[in-house]
Amino acid sequence: MAGFTVTLACADPLCLGDDIEAARRGGVAGVHIDIMDGRYVPNLCMSFAQAGAIKESYPSLEMDIHMMVADPFCWVEELVRLQPQRVAVHLDSTPFTYRFLERMKAAGISPGVAWNPSQPLELLFPLARRIEYVLLMAVEPGFSGQSMLQETYQRIAALDAWRRREGLGFRIMVDGGVDLENGSLCVKAGADILVGGALVCFGQEGGVEAACRRLAKTLCCAESSLGRDGMD
Repeated sequence: MAGFTVTLACADPLCLGDDIEAARRGGVAGVHIDIMDGRYVPNLCMSFAQAGAIKESYPSLEMDIHMMVADPFCWVEELVRLQPQRVAVHLDSTPFTYRFLERMKAAGISPGVAWNPSQPLELLFPLARRIEYVLLMAVEPGFSGQSMLQETYQRIAALDAWRRREGLGFRIMVDGGVDLENGSLCVKAGADILVGGALVCFGQEGGVEAACRRLAKTLCCAESSLGRDGMD
């Protein structure tokens, strides 16, 4: 059943608590925290201190961490202390992806891999039985507000078909450029979780709560068209 999370990189930094609360009322499943180091991507975003404060204040919301960093092992202890539900690491950020995934799993954190638009599906094959989700990037990572790449739907469908054929249980989370129209198409293609941001949850007509409700309704309708029931 499809659900959605919101990336707090797109929230109002001066009203972050209000935006989180509004998203919660609007039916969001969790919060998505982007950790950037200015090296893997030429940008900075949220900190572990902010993530810890959010987790303490909103313990009922799931938290997933997207590690856009040059060396994820530098942040292992921070992740273990934070204890988010999920952590995704980029395939090309470390030559020791297995080790990082196993470290997260040992800490009780669901391990995932982030897959950039230019990376072929075959790169995921060796990792498929070691992960619990794929963070499928629908834009080049590092900056919010980008339009979703049209190839995204085919990539979702191919990944979904492959996991079904192989009997694999990982989930597909789509991140980047999500709006009401393409979000529905992503769910129909096989996505399980969408990351809502600047184009669908924040800065929209009626405010954050209303925008999240619209997205929740859109995903529910998309699933109904496929013969599925409800949402996470």
